[in-house]
Amino acid sequence: MKSNTVEITVTKKNFDAASAAAKHQQLTTTCLLAQAIKEAFPKKRVSVSSTYAEVGKKIFNLPVRAQKLIERFDNLFFGPDVSKAEKNQAARLRAALPITFKMTEEIQEAAAA
Repeated sequence: MKSNTVEITVTKKNFDAASAAAKHQQLTTTCLLAQAIKEAFPKKRVSVSSTYAEVGKKIFNLPVRAQKLIERFDNLFFGPDVSKAEKNQAARLRAALPITFKMTEEIQEAAAA
C-alpha cells in the first residue's frame, strides 16, 4: 500500500474565514481545516470530519495535531452574544497560528484478478 502526503498550513486568514462562515454555513465544508485544505486544493470539494478530510473523491487521514485543532475550533462560539472568556479563547487559538501538519492519503493497490 502506498500513501501520498500533503502538507497543510492553517493560517490566521483561514481562522478569520472559518469564523465568519461558522455563523451561517455548514461546518464540515467551512471549518478551520476545510479553509486551509481548500487553499491546497482550490478546485476540489472539501469536507472535514474529526479524523479525516475528503478532497474530491480522495480520503486523507488527519494526524492527531489536526484533530486537536478541530476540537479547539469546534469548542468556540461565534454567535452574537459571545462572552469575554469565549473571545479570549478564540484570540488564543488565532494567536497560535500558523500551524502546519501533514495529512496522508491511503491508496489501495488494485486487487489482482
